[in-house]
Formats: sequence, C-alpha cells, structure tokens
Amino acid sequence: PTLHRKLFIISLILSISILVFIVCILPWLFPLIFTTAYQDSILYSQLLCGTLILGQFAQTQVVFINSRFDSKTKRDIAVGSNAIKILSSVLLIPQYGIMGAIISTACYRASTAIIVSMSIKRHRKNQIST
Repeated sequence: PTLHRKLFIISLILSISILVFIVCILPWLFPLIFTTAYQDSILYSQLLCGTLILGQFAQTQVVFINSRFDSKTKRDIAVGSNAIKILSSVLLIPQYGIMGAIISTACYRASTAIIVSMSIKRHRKNQIST
C-alpha cells in the first residue's frame, strides 16, 4: 500500500482506540483522578477528547506532508487552519463558553484535516499531470 493508505490505516486504528477510551474508560477514570467533585466535567472531557479523532487524521499525515510538500504549501495549511481556529474561537467562545471552546476546537481540527486532505489530493494530481 501507498504511504497515504498506510497513514489512513494508522489513523483508523488510533480513532478506534480514542473512541474506546472516551466511551469506556474516561467516565470510570475521571472520578478516580479528580474526585466526584468534577463529575459534571466528564461530558466536556469526552467531547474534547472526541475532537482528537478529527485532528489525528491530519496529524498522522504530517509525515507525508513533511516529506513531499514545499514550504509554501506547509505555510498555507498552517495559515488556513489557524485562521479558522481564531475565527471560530472569537465567534463561539464568548457566546457559548466552554461548549463554544469545544466546538471551536472541533472546527479547527476538522478544518485542518480537510485542508491537509485537499492539499494531498492536489499534490497527487499535480504529480500525475507532470
């Protein structure tokens, strides 16, 4: 399989592992570490950990990006995803508080994964045409 395919398989395995942790282990582990005073925080922690699933797809493709892309493409990925992070934070956190921060993080991680995926597809298309 290609490097991209291998990275996708690794991402899928990591996603399943994170999901198992979020659903099965975190609710049980949280009160042991932080006492029952933080019981209300479990849902927020689960949601925030869930955003890791979105972000790790882009993160595992960093190997591909670093080995194949020029600095301009890397800069465009960073600028695009960080602009979305700043904008979503400014719009969502004042209005929705902690839930806005979680949604903002999810937007940032999802947009980074989309931008990275689009950049890889464009890179492959350019390689085929040359």
